[in-house]
Amino acid sequence: MSPTSVRIVLSDRDGRVLMLQRAADDDILPGAWELPGGGIDPGETPVQAAARELREEVGVTLEEVDLSEWGTFRRAGGRCTAFFAGDCAAGDCSPALSHEHDDCRWAEGPWELEPLTPSARWAVARHRWPDRDPR
Repeated sequence: MSPTSVRIVLSDRDGRVLMLQRAADDDILPGAWELPGGGIDPGETPVQAAARELREEVGVTLEEVDLSEWGTFRRAGGRCTAFFAGDCAAGDCSPALSHEHDDCRWAEGPWELEPLTPSARWAVARHRWPDRDPR
């Protein structure tokens, strides 16, 4: 089945991952943390959608060649989300939030992030985090 949406695991030099907090007034999972991403427009490839969503949601520009396939999250009912990975230096990669999100964070590990959207929970569990767990 072809993906209907995309998400991007954007990491900085220190292995931190950019997470976005959904707006408090969102109809679906308000306040939950997620990765940048969204729907695939008609005529768009998944990697084109990933590059576009990064620009639209956080003002980060990465070329399609800078994004690599990372995995596929399958939802109940058959829908699936294509995940891509990209790297950027946090100093060169300053997120600018869109109206869809209330906050962003360069997360150092999964212990920082609750609540999570279902696809973000899957990605956070799959990601190789740096060994910095303070607990």
